[in-house]
Amino acid sequence: MVGFIKKRPVISFLAALAILFLCLGSYIVNWAFYDIERVSKDELLIESTSPNGSYTINLYKSKNGATVKDGIIGELVFNEKDKKSKNIYWDMEEHAAVEWIDDRLVTINGHKLKVPGDTYDYRHE
Repeated sequence: MVGFIKKRPVISFLAALAILFLCLGSYIVNWAFYDIERVSKDELLIESTSPNGSYTINLYKSKNGATVKDGIIGELVFNEKDKKSKNIYWDMEEHAAVEWIDDRLVTINGHKLKVPGDTYDYRHE
């Protein structure tokens, strides 16, 4: 019994360290491979403002290099709030089209998104 009590803090420390490394590793993988905020915005193709003027969608061509096909990245700009813009759309397409259905519902290349919460990333299809 005495031996187990002495080993208990060491086991707890190792378990906490393992959980810390798993969380850190998960964050790094998400940041490196799944975060669309890191996608480059190279050439502005379309700028479209919502009917009430609250939001603007900017669609950019994203030049991904020689090994990956170019794509379209969509950025949501908050016009009335002092908020940082965010990427809400990413797909490997050649064309770009935006159509506002109402003040919060938008269609980007046939994909319906309710802004500001929804996002589309072709890798999750």
